[in-house]
Amino acid sequence: MEELTTKINEFEFLMNEKGYFFKVKKDPPLKKDKLKSLQNKLNLNEELISFYGKFNGLFITWFSDSVVLCLGRIYIPELETLEKYITKTEKTDLKHYSEYLKKGYIPFDVDNINKYITFIKTNAKKDYELIRVDANFSETKLSITIEKYLFLAISVGGLYHWQNYISKEVLKDYEKYSYDGFYNLIVTKLKSNILDEFYFKKDLAVDTVFVNPIFNIPNEAQINIRKENSGCSNVEIRRAEIGLKNKLPKDLIFYFYNRNGLEISWKYQSYHSNFELVQIEKIFGGNHHSRELLWNNNYFKFVEADKSFKNKFSKYYPLIIEESGNTVFTIENNTIQLFFIKTDLEPVMINLTFNSFIEKLYECCGISGWQNFFTGQCSTENPLIKDLIQGIQICFPNININDFIKNQDLVK
Repeated sequence: MEELTTKINEFEFLMNEKGYFFKVKKDPPLKKDKLKSLQNKLNLNEELISFYGKFNGLFITWFSDSVVLCLGRIYIPELETLEKYITKTEKTDLKHYSEYLKKGYIPFDVDNINKYITFIKTNAKKDYELIRVDANFSETKLSITIEKYLFLAISVGGLYHWQNYISKEVLKDYEKYSYDGFYNLIVTKLKSNILDEFYFKKDLAVDTVFVNPIFNIPNEAQINIRKENSGCSNVEIRRAEIGLKNKLPKDLIFYFYNRNGLEISWKYQSYHSNFELVQIEKIFGGNHHSRELLWNNNYFKFVEADKSFKNKFSKYYPLIIEESGNTVFTIENNTIQLFFIKTDLEPVMINLTFNSFIEKLYECCGISGWQNFFTGQCSTENPLIKDLIQGIQICFPNININDFIKNQDLVK
């Protein structure tokens, strides 16, 4: 543990150099007699006491929202808090993990916000294992020492889900979920040589280019709302996938890493746009910030539809909510299929890939009713469609209208 202070100092230097928001809290150790008393009372092993002999707990948090949101957190509880966790479990924020504490598991790294707890599991011989437990009470053996855990955690500032990459064996438990950008985040947000300390899987170290598209709202338009959120973190992606028990398509993930929800409302002459692209946690039902078991929403639940619509709407997820009709989607074979639900409440397929849909959305700034062009069920002779074509040409003179009406099987 002698190099622990050096490791923390290196992390603080890097955070200051990068200009990120961060906080490091490390309290001085307790007096030796108090430390010894708690060691005996709580049955703590020598390696853990070696840490507490340097610091009475450790808290690190940091984030960067440049290009893509990135967060980290470490919380090694103070010995007084650890004592409460073990002896007064039901009165603490770990009461849901009381079965583990009754079995003698010692909470070591506590992330109760996201419901990931790293426990120390000991046996009669004073040997131990580090076990990571998630919100579903699924256990993963980390096969790592306390000292090594601390060094790795501090090197990345507790970057969310760093534990997944400590070894080939541990990574296997998480390959059922989408890659969360760990390698790229280390290289772009921290320092590339940190990767030397982790298990490196080359085919996951792909270059991900994050490009934030821009809404070119007409200059003369009256803008009522223009709210574009920053991207989500890998935490939201992982929560959704745990709730769904399936991977999310890559195109959807990359978009939400750029923008996690937006709201646009503008008006120009008789034309307008007024829509909300839903945040990923609302799409999949994760309104409670840390409960992955609730991350399994659908369109029926989202709009609180009448029960008679349950069979029709339960397979869809909400994407865009607006007065002219809602855009929803399904996920099948890792592919997104989009649908448009108007006032007749009949879902109509949108003949666009997810990326093409987003491209067209930004191109026409979500002008009301634009999805109709890509359903194959509208006519260029329809007065409403004629007016929409005219509206696009008036509001966005640089748009090639043929990109909206050609090859879309419009009814003549």
